[in-house]
Amino acid sequence: MTFPTLLSESEKEAAALNAKLVTEMMLEIQSAAFGHTTAYTAVIVFGGYAGIFTIWSNTKDHLSHTLANWVGLLLGVSIFCFVLFEVFKMLAIAREMMKFRVLIVNEYPPAVLLAKRAALAKESNIFFQGSSFRFGMRSWL
Repeated sequence: MTFPTLLSESEKEAAALNAKLVTEMMLEIQSAAFGHTTAYTAVIVFGGYAGIFTIWSNTKDHLSHTLANWVGLLLGVSIFCFVLFEVFKMLAIAREMMKFRVLIVNEYPPAVLLAKRAALAKESNIFFQGSSFRFGMRSWL
């Protein structure tokens, strides 16, 4: 049988400060990771498609009219598929961030905060490793 322990005022203040520090650290890590991911995606998208369209516009005169139209059509389909994938990814990330936001907004004790974060991380791993996500990744590739 365990008995509840009573915390002194200074211990309560220390626990509240620790919870606040952990929350701020988690927010900083998440913000930095999301910012880097967004910047990387933008560079890849703009660089890749700019390069493809530059090559196509420089070689279009040497292609038959039908072949040039096919290349344009396939590039359009590629962009459409990529945008659909990016929208799916954006929704998945936003979903995860909204769950994480609950941890930041509510004031939990450090142990509860870390336990809830671990549970969310486990749930996220299941979502991002599930069969529907793997199908989406294969489709995108």
